[in-house]
Amino acid sequence: MKYQFILPAYKQTYLKKALESILSQTYRNFEVIVIDDASPEDLKSVCNDFTDTRLHYYYKNKVNIGGKNLCHMWEHCLKYACSEYLILASDDDIFEPEFLQLADKYTQIYPTANILRCNTRIISGEDKIEKEDSAFATSLFTLTEYMDIYFPKQVRCIANTLYKTSWIKKHGFCEYDLAWHSDNMTAFMAAKDNGIVLIGEKVLFNFRVSGINISSINSTPSILRKAVASSLFFSDLNNVIKGLPVNWIKRKIIKFKYIRSARLLFFSYAYNVGFIHLTTIFKSIYANKLFEWWTPFSILLKLSICILKSYKKSKV
Repeated sequence: MKYQFILPAYKQTYLKKALESILSQTYRNFEVIVIDDASPEDLKSVCNDFTDTRLHYYYKNKVNIGGKNLCHMWEHCLKYACSEYLILASDDDIFEPEFLQLADKYTQIYPTANILRCNTRIISGEDKIEKEDSAFATSLFTLTEYMDIYFPKQVRCIANTLYKTSWIKKHGFCEYDLAWHSDNMTAFMAAKDNGIVLIGEKVLFNFRVSGINISSINSTPSILRKAVASSLFFSDLNNVIKGLPVNWIKRKIIKFKYIRSARLLFFSYAYNVGFIHLTTIFKSIYANKLFEWWTPFSILLKLSICILKSYKKSKV
């Protein structure tokens, strides 16, 4: 078997749509494994509604692994992987029919690549298009090219990615709390030696932001955990940038792009949590020197301005 979709499932809401999109692939030689992550909902009945023999439902995990540690759930999924390439699907996202057809085309053209990623659009719970990647020519890119040009612009998630199974089983996923940025750092590691194939000629995947997945949950405890995870990610990212085979000027340019991204991300965290948690956000930033050339006072001032804007908006 060349391809497997392994889908760790917990929510029933969009599971049928997700499975329909996988089973509707124009490329037919694959299997789908659904792993019930101790869901309180009846996921088995959803799977049993399908008669396609490529779909396999596995018994429930004894505990909700993903609820405690999402990266551990991803690692658990690898136990079932026996194909040449692996797609770690989600219970609410949608694949376009040509996803696997084009993926197969480029795995044949670039057989040494350990990772492939496709263009993606963000959709709402009602399937409304929120954002879409711009088209570009598909190719194999070095890690430097990916980090410099494409990574800051693309929608990124775990399920729009194909991993060479032998590589991901050997190296595993880079772990951060809530798996926040884990897919991104894993992509950097996978692209380090043999590059990354970016399938850019058309959108092949729909990433759902519905309010019930980790990416769209913005409770204060979740945001604070994301802030700590982001701090660790950007610190590790700095080390990746230091190792790029480029001159110091190019390295500074790439680093500046990520510092700018970090600033915007942490400002959004501050905007959503308020003054009571200002110290936590500040520590997450300052501990890893994410805002180079900024004094502690200027960081606190900017964070405070973001929070004041949030208060002002809430009163309108």
